Amino acid sequence: MKQRGLTLIEVLVALAIFGYAAVSIVSATSQSLRSQTRIMDKTVANWVAQNQMAEFILRYDANAQAQTDMSGDVEMAERQWFYQIKLVDAGSDYLRSVEITVSQDEKGDDVFAVLTGFVEKP
Repeated sequence: MKQRGLTLIEVLVALAIFGYAAVSIVSATSQSLRSQTRIMDKTVANWVAQNQMAEFILRYDANAQAQTDMSGDVEMAERQWFYQIKLVDAGSDYLRSVEITVSQDEKGDDVFAVLTGFVEKP
């Protein structure tokens, strides 16, 4: 007599293989989504940093006594972003370094972007 259909063991092995493949696919998709979100956050944070650098350079007066540390917040891409601007000596007779860090919390623990530029010394 010929056997028709599959045995219980064959069905269980097939289900185990399918289950393993499904878990792998879901895991890879989840990792991809997390990476995509992080890349998007870094991109928007870089835009925030570039905007703040442009505003700082437009307002910068080399002859005025500039603060060395400034901070603030701005909304972009439906999120609140916090930035810190540090103005430090660049080791040059003519330039000062401007470093802008952007994060999603006021403390600046999780930094998404850092942008450095230079302005003239007074």
